[in-house]
This record gives sequence, structure tokens and C-alpha cells, in this order.
Amino acid sequence: MTHVPYRGVSQAVNAVYAGDVSLIFGSTLELLQHVRQGQARILGVTMPERVPALPEVPAIAEQVPGYAAPNWFCLMAPKGLPERLLNRLNAEMAAIRDAPDLQARMAEGAATARLDGPGPLAARLAEEVPKWRKVVADAGIRPD
Repeated sequence: MTHVPYRGVSQAVNAVYAGDVSLIFGSTLELLQHVRQGQARILGVTMPERVPALPEVPAIAEQVPGYAAPNWFCLMAPKGLPERLLNRLNAEMAAIRDAPDLQARMAEGAATARLDGPGPLAARLAEEVPKWRKVVADAGIRPD
């Protein structure tokens, strides 16, 4: 495959519709509406296993054992942020995560909202950064 950079998902979706590209990788939050409208189909999910909200869609790992590239986001703050502010930020984010309208939107988009906290995030970054650094180096990937 050849990587074709776009400034946003809407431009990438339009490129698929126009036949300029064969497929795109994107978040179900952004793409599922096109599937539900019958304009596109999901070929696979990048989670290690099938997503409960889309049981008919295979995980790419079913064809490429060991493949996993989940789409996730994190919120970061400056190093040394006072603990009281960090605790407040976590409490505010938990309230947002637990809001019924956000939960409904996430479920509608076959996604989940998690809030793991600084320790688990640091552990995940310690695992993910070297993994993807190796993928980039092994494949000879260069920035566009």
C-alpha cells in the first residue's frame, strides 16, 4: 500500500468515494455513519479481537496473527503538575466520561471511553513508543 496523507477524515472519505484511494484507516467514531448509510463497509478492526458492537466485522488479527493497532487518545499535562490539580483534572474527566450523552455517543460509534490515570498511561506509553519506533525503523518509514 502507498500512504496518501489527508488533512482530515472527511477528505480521506471523499477520496474513497471518488475512487482515488481503495481504503482508509480511521476511527469507528468517524466512519461508522458512512457504513450505516450504506456508503462504505468496514473490512476489519484494528483491535486485537472483534469489537462487541460490531460482531460481524473481523479483527485484522484473524488474518494477520499478532496484529493490533487500537486507536486511542490521551490527555497530557505539564510534568510536575501539582497533585491537587492532577486529581481535580482526573475527577473532571471522570465526570465527562460518565456523562450519559457521551456514553451514548461512544456506544453509537462502537467505541469506549476509558480513564486509566497517569500510572497506566505511563506504562502504556512505555510499551507503545518502542513498539512503533521499531515498526517505523524496520519498514524504513519517513515523514511525508
